[in-house]
Amino acid sequence: MKNFLLGLLAFVMLSSNVLAMFHVEPYVGFATGEEDTNDPNPDEYSGMGFGLRAGYKYLGAIVGATYDSQTITAKSTEPGSTSADFDFKGTNMGAVLGYEFPVGLRLWVSYYLDAKFEVDTGLLSGAEFSGKGYAIGVGYSVIPMILSLNAEVKSFDYDEFTYQGTTLNLNNSGASYYFLSVSAPLSF
Repeated sequence: MKNFLLGLLAFVMLSSNVLAMFHVEPYVGFATGEEDTNDPNPDEYSGMGFGLRAGYKYLGAIVGATYDSQTITAKSTEPGSTSADFDFKGTNMGAVLGYEFPVGLRLWVSYYLDAKFEVDTGLLSGAEFSGKGYAIGVGYSVIPMILSLNAEVKSFDYDEFTYQGTTLNLNNSGASYYFLSVSAPLSF
């Protein structure tokens, strides 16, 4: 009996190691959305982005880290506004938890522990918004292990604004947008 239990334990451990693998997923896509404030005419955002999700995959469950970067243009929607568009560079780092179903459908959530938007143009060039955020995503593998089409909803709350060495605490400042992307979900 003892040998049987040891054999069963060894079988389960060896089998689980065969099913466990590393997961790496580079992606590129397009973002569109708007700022989240009490302003009745929020600025609209659009731009390109890229990123990487990497971690550990076991029986379809994925646990890992995520990094993404976007180049975003903000357009004012204020009536009669003649202000120029602002260009931002966003970088976000955090954790990702997901699941890949056998039919090629994938679902995931990301929590960004470090989310930043840095102004690249205009009078506020060099100013930085920082905070936290999350994303909810879905993807479908059109060509398994090669190409996946993805859609994400991302939302960020920025609690600090830094400009020329001065840091201000913010209330009700953030952004939310949709991110459509293509990725290469590789597991090995």
